[in-house]
Amino acid sequence: MFNESYHLHAPLILKIWVTFKLLVSLVGEEVGMASILLPLIHLLLRTKLKRFAWPIVNISGCILFALLHLPHYHFELLMPLIVGITRYPITASWKDSNTLWSGIYIHWISDFALIMSALF
Repeated sequence: MFNESYHLHAPLILKIWVTFKLLVSLVGEEVGMASILLPLIHLLLRTKLKRFAWPIVNISGCILFALLHLPHYHFELLMPLIVGITRYPITASWKDSNTLWSGIYIHWISDFALIMSALF
């Protein structure tokens, strides 16, 4: 995420700002994914595929999320694949809790751990 010189020499306030900015952007990622996936789930629930609607939408969301992260990882496939796979429990939490907040909290906790390990 950051090169070695940034990691060693960034002032604390900059590290805090980057962390805050990234955590706020996670809400945008969740809302963006929901704006695509929730209409799709409503469409599939009205078809003969309604039994498989959530798994279809969840897997589709994982693929989309991985593809959206390709530029961030310089089009190397391994990290976007991992990011896509880790998307599955986030979207699944929407169904169980009937709210996007569960996905936001899961996303915050998992990314916060990654961000802290990279910054500090």
